[in-house]
Amino acid sequence: MNKILIFPMCVFSVFVSTAALPFTFYVEPGNEIQDTIDLAIDGDVIIVRDGTYTGDGNRDIDFRGKAITLRSENGPKMTIIDCEGTEEDTHLGFYFESGEETDSVVEGLTITNGSGQHPHYGGGINCLLSSPTIANCIIIGNSSTYLGGGICLEQKSSPTIINCTITANLAACGGGISCRHHSNPTIINCTITDNLGLGILCFRSNPTITNSILWNNHPEEIYVDDATPTLDFCDVRGGWSGVGGNNISDDPLLTPDSHLQAGSPCVDAGQSLGALTYDIDGEIRPFPLGGLFDMGADEFKDSDGDGLPDWWESLHYNDAEGDPDNDGLTNLGEYENGVSPDDPDSDDDGQNDGDEVAGGRNPLCPDNPEKIYYVNSLTGDDSYDGLAVSWDGTHGPKATIQAGIDCTISGWDYIVQVADGIYTGPGNRDLSFEGKAITVRSENGAPTCIIDCEDSGRGFSFLLKEASDSVVDGFTITRSYGYGINCQYSSPTIINCIINHNSSEGIFCRDGSPTITNCTMQYNSNNGIKLISNCKPKIVNCTISDNVNYGISCKYESNPIISNCIINDNSSGIYCSRSNPTINTCTITHNLRNSGIYCKNESNPIISNCIIWANNSYEVYTDDSSLPNINYCDIQGGWSGAGSDNIDEDPLLRPDGHLLPGSPCIDLCPVGSAEDFEVETCPFVPGWFSDI
Repeated sequence: MNKILIFPMCVFSVFVSTAALPFTFYVEPGNEIQDTIDLAIDGDVIIVRDGTYTGDGNRDIDFRGKAITLRSENGPKMTIIDCEGTEEDTHLGFYFESGEETDSVVEGLTITNGSGQHPHYGGGINCLLSSPTIANCIIIGNSSTYLGGGICLEQKSSPTIINCTITANLAACGGGISCRHHSNPTIINCTITDNLGLGILCFRSNPTITNSILWNNHPEEIYVDDATPTLDFCDVRGGWSGVGGNNISDDPLLTPDSHLQAGSPCVDAGQSLGALTYDIDGEIRPFPLGGLFDMGADEFKDSDGDGLPDWWESLHYNDAEGDPDNDGLTNLGEYENGVSPDDPDSDDDGQNDGDEVAGGRNPLCPDNPEKIYYVNSLTGDDSYDGLAVSWDGTHGPKATIQAGIDCTISGWDYIVQVADGIYTGPGNRDLSFEGKAITVRSENGAPTCIIDCEDSGRGFSFLLKEASDSVVDGFTITRSYGYGINCQYSSPTIINCIINHNSSEGIFCRDGSPTITNCTMQYNSNNGIKLISNCKPKIVNCTISDNVNYGISCKYESNPIISNCIINDNSSGIYCSRSNPTINTCTITHNLRNSGIYCKNESNPIISNCIIWANNSYEVYTDDSSLPNINYCDIQGGWSGAGSDNIDEDPLLRPDGHLLPGSPCIDLCPVGSAEDFEVETCPFVPGWFSDI
């Protein structure tokens, strides 16, 4: 049969019998990898020359069931598949959906900027009913709307993944690798780090993981649901208590590009079974020969013992103490921080690498000494770098909030500061922290910094298990189509915000525990705050009023702590179903339909130091299965249930919920909050009782 050997600028016809030995093709930059795959037959080898491959034919690559090997000529650092995918124009690196087995091999490539959506979820690689071999690859900076930012394995897909670095990928579930529905990959000597949306998801799948590093994935390294993964000789942040053995949980001492440093506990901590005899850089394993294998994709080979690995010295310099670019970092410091020894400013932000490292800043991420990225809707431009309040000829503010967020990386205490203005349109709604531990704050507070969703989209969505170090501070969030802020499986901090006139909830939370402080939820078309399923937020010093349905709705084991809040003029104040909130030092008045507090389906709230007055129908409603415990409260009509020291006297409230002089609620309680709604010290006189 005919085969075509592709070289740049020319095409040769080569006649080879189908019984001949495997044939080798070469692909040059500018040619299409897919065209060469289409020509190949089982047993052939395709070698990809150094370069960056983009565009159709070099993404969404399909082996079409062929048992062929596609590998780079000189390793993943030199050969890059840039998928150029976006949410609007999705493209991934490879998909295997034709029953490929281990003799279908991808080796030695960097796969980046893939974007996966249904039905091809994996941003980097998607496998469906297929089990190829993926070796010596760097899978970095890919994303998926749902599953498998780096690699997605579905329906009995069990590839061999060996000597790979899988890092900085993003997905709702399985940011690094998603294994579902009886997909049982073999993962050997891989470094899986800094992925958002889990390192590895195991759902009804049982991967075997050996000699690998799982570290700094967010929110956790490996998530198991109806699955039994086996981990042996692995370094897992937080440890591993499941099946397997000889695992550790010590900091692996990785460089930013996922190489080991001298002194890493992963050196000589692995085993030889199933491992390749070379690492991701092509260095021989183990070092020294006859010794033990290292964990992860990198074998730390340092023949002269100076802390610099041999591959780095071959590429750069062999003097650990030298500083050829005069940036204040020795060569060893350059290696440990992942920066170039020949470029004093690796991220081109006008600060040399040594100063940034000494100042606790990231030499690989453009930033400023304040670690603040600026946003200004009037004077900014998303082509600016965000590093100055106004354009100075080099630096200037971003125009949209999402562009500011996208500049940041997690773990460096970065702040996005938003100037006064009304922020509308794409980039200023459906805002995502993408799992980052950062602060997004207004410059001058919520009244003058408004996110207007224009009845299209939501304000912020937290869907990647963000924690309390993801902070929203000082915005008005209004006119969302749905929730002003959406928190699912996430627990951000929300402070000093006004959340109003949204078409559903002000804040919606499922399976999360945000901290909500000094906020106003008002005039929302459903609830001020809605909590569903195992939510345990802290709601402190908030005003929750004039919402169409409940001020706060708690369902299905949602047990918030609600303190120092004014909850009034809603249809109902607080609704509890199968939930047990703790309600302390709150004023719950003039809720218009059902009750101040409504308890059903075995709800047993603990209520203390509260005023519950002038609510319609009931102050506190309970069904036969619920048992609130109420102490030191002023309840109109009194309370005959569990608890003690309650009163039934007009609390003498001003219209804004503050106490008037002579109120019977003054100095009533022996215990209470240290501060009141306006952050005044309680009690007013030390040693006296607190007000309610």
